Amino acid sequence: MHTQLKEGLETWLDSVPPLAGVLACGMRMPDRSTVNRSFDDGFPDASLDNAWRCVADTLQVLRSQRLPGRRLRWTYENHLLQCAVRSDGAFLGIITTSQREELDEIGIEETLVGFTSLSVI
Repeated sequence: MHTQLKEGLETWLDSVPPLAGVLACGMRMPDRSTVNRSFDDGFPDASLDNAWRCVADTLQVLRSQRLPGRRLRWTYENHLLQCAVRSDGAFLGIITTSQREELDEIGIEETLVGFTSLSVI
């Protein structure tokens, strides 16, 4: 089942058109495997894997405190990290510039919503 989920979500991610302001994105599956897409040299796979591991840890802490997060957003000096969590435990993270005028905010929102509502299996 995890292979089918991963393949379905990866196929979906490949179909998402490029969005203005997105520097990198990736998914972490319930089995802890990841799928990364980087559009900037500053976000190699190893760094993205580490970011998704930290997001997973944060989600675990929130669940243990009975604060199940479905959408998370971190604001950094030069970047934003937005995440959407599916009911099966997979999540999508999108790293963007923090410059709002450079972002396709509607496209990013539609991508996050699409990820959580996608029927894969």
